[in-house]
Amino acid sequence: MQIDPFLSPCTKLKTKWIKDFHIKSDTLKPIEEKVEKSLEYLGMGENFLNQKSVAYALRSRINK
Repeated sequence: MQIDPFLSPCTKLKTKWIKDFHIKSDTLKPIEEKVEKSLEYLGMGENFLNQKSVAYALRSRINK
């Protein structure tokens, strides 16, 4: 039986890494609110995600 070399690094997990994934949702909500406020402060509000689609539309107009 041959052992797949790509699976061996996955078996070397430390328990501390696994414990870090167990974050309560109460902890994440204040973090999300802080990130939203800081992004709005930087000028990356609601239009931040729309900029990529606008850029694609402009590129398609230019390439015609």
